[in-house]
Amino acid sequence: MSRYDGFEQDMSAIRERNYTAIGAVVILIAQHVFSFHNELRFIWKRPLSYIKWLYIFLRYFSLVFQSFNLYLTLSRFSEPPFSPNTCRMWSLAMQIASTLNLLALDIVLMLRVYALYLKDIRIGVLMLLLFLVGIGLHVGNSFIIYTNAEFGSACNLKKLSPLTFYFISALVIMKTVIWGMTAARTQFLPRNIPVVQLVIYDGIWMIFLLWALYIANIPYAIATDFLKLHIFYICPITFFSITGCKLIINMQRMAVEDSGSVSTSDIYLTSQFLEDSIIE
Repeated sequence: MSRYDGFEQDMSAIRERNYTAIGAVVILIAQHVFSFHNELRFIWKRPLSYIKWLYIFLRYFSLVFQSFNLYLTLSRFSEPPFSPNTCRMWSLAMQIASTLNLLALDIVLMLRVYALYLKDIRIGVLMLLLFLVGIGLHVGNSFIIYTNAEFGSACNLKKLSPLTFYFISALVIMKTVIWGMTAARTQFLPRNIPVVQLVIYDGIWMIFLLWALYIANIPYAIATDFLKLHIFYICPITFFSITGCKLIINMQRMAVEDSGSVSTSDIYLTSQFLEDSIIE
């Protein structure tokens, strides 16, 4: 292993990234083990639907990707320095994985909003437009990072384009709008309904962690002109996976406890379910 100026600093950054990658996989496996009884009851015992496929994607794609990424982290990316091209391709792979997870989570959240507004077609169109805007922002951000970002010898991002911060800010604002629509709708529903309490709790949890993940990164990156890949990509992939699975399981549990059997509806939070809850 060749030594160079900054070698010890790079090795420290790599050790930090290794610990984060190990922790991300351990957390995913532990959460899977502890929640598998719920997965068996509320996911595997129901018919195939796009909600079930969303859950499978959020659960198993993240676990497979993070495991493979851990292998790369401990082998291919364990001995610096790394070429900018290698770092760029690795960063792009993590960004794609993070984006796919976030888009799957967006679908779950938007379906909840659509059902909460009793399948109002105007809300459905708005959610679709927001989703397409989100895709455009992700693609634009990926292009900017891939073509303009510089990488250090340990594969951390350096000299980020200001456009990256604008894209990230726009994405955070979009998620906040979705949460705001959920919160606004629940103001007109009785708070003693379990499903309303669940939507409020899940929404607060989601938006708090999303802001914590991204807003905490932006001031640091601006101040240092430096961004750690494991904070920006590895941690969010695990977070999006756990959050999306938790949202789906919570709503499936609510539907089962309300009906006494697993619902066969594709939309786990249906307008009928809400109407029945409000009537009761």
